[in-house]
Amino acid sequence: MKILESIRLMGGDLLIQRFDDRPNYQARLYDRKNRRYITRSLRTTDQAVATDRAIALWRESMPLIEANVPLKAGSIAACIEDYYAYQQRRVEAGEIQAGALRDSRAQLSVALIYCGLQELTLLTHVQAHSFNEFLPWRRDKSLLITTGKAGIMRRSSLNKGIRELRMWWKWVKAQRLSEVELEIKELSTRREEPRQRNVAFTDADWKKLLAELKRWAFTEAKGPDWKIKRMRPVHWFGRRNFFYLMQMLVLSGLRPQEATQIITWNDLKFRNQGANATARALDSALVIRVRNDQGKGSRSVATNAGVLLKAFKKYSNDWRKENGYPQIKGSDLVFAYPPSNKAYSYTHYGKMFRDRLRHIGLEGKGYTIRSTRATYITDRLAEGKAPYIVARNCGHDLKVMMRDYEQLNEDQLINELL
Repeated sequence: MKILESIRLMGGDLLIQRFDDRPNYQARLYDRKNRRYITRSLRTTDQAVATDRAIALWRESMPLIEANVPLKAGSIAACIEDYYAYQQRRVEAGEIQAGALRDSRAQLSVALIYCGLQELTLLTHVQAHSFNEFLPWRRDKSLLITTGKAGIMRRSSLNKGIRELRMWWKWVKAQRLSEVELEIKELSTRREEPRQRNVAFTDADWKKLLAELKRWAFTEAKGPDWKIKRMRPVHWFGRRNFFYLMQMLVLSGLRPQEATQIITWNDLKFRNQGANATARALDSALVIRVRNDQGKGSRSVATNAGVLLKAFKKYSNDWRKENGYPQIKGSDLVFAYPPSNKAYSYTHYGKMFRDRLRHIGLEGKGYTIRSTRATYITDRLAEGKAPYIVARNCGHDLKVMMRDYEQLNEDQLINELL
């Protein structure tokens, strides 16, 4: 790196330089107290513009330098980009999932809009109270900017944005880029508004849905002319696949993506205890090994879905033999699409689920496929199972799981407490 040009200003406290490997002029501010230079790009190749910007930067930064305020990080936008790069390295190292990085980008991009409105451009502009107005702005006004539609953001979504903001600022402090402690805190969820999505099924609604799934998966449908509507065998398999999947989710508490995209037949360990072959075949105990090298890590899930999955495996092998597909191998996904042996898309499952809800009049109640997970938790807690064991089995935090506990209805509470 060779210096092509150097201009001394302010008695040598400010240098404007240009290097052979950098087209833009650079400003170097001298910190006399710590005997070091602080370098900033002036983002221009014009000497006159560079001089004006350097003098403005010197006037703005020297009081902060003399007050020993760190200036290493530069702009907030650049710092957030550095944080994204740090998160990307964690994704590549397998420490976090790619979804965590997507969440960070989604939340911090909105925080950047707030910073622009508040004229917060540098980390040195951020004070303890700088984000105190972020919460009401995010709740009442941000949706109009980000989606074009006015609305009020729910408390749980607000907390997600605040959590990402605080995680980024924690990283900023770890890099010694600021010593400021933000005052903004997450909202208390002690009096959280009623859950509107992923609501646990009531006993009556689950029985109604299960009956509809059984009818839909095992009964020939009639078309508009009341004649039998013949479907291709692979379509029938898709329906049966979804019928068994929904039951397994309610019995195990697995995340839908875990059940459809991770679990293979090798991950299932059937207990198969009993005095004879019939008793062993009807033993429903099963341990599922969930392999997850990222996020919360791998875990073992104990469930009584053994008989259900034995029946599904037999049906799958019989169907494959009948339709010319190879038999199931241990490395195959449990709920795979036979022609490709890959997972069905989650969008495909979601469409089938919503169609069944609409058919039996249960739409609008907040039910989703992930409602099976909330149902598993509320059912186990209503049975008196220890919250720690339930949380460990489904890979939940106790704090998060309490939101499902609050969904227990009156009958479940009576069974649990009386």
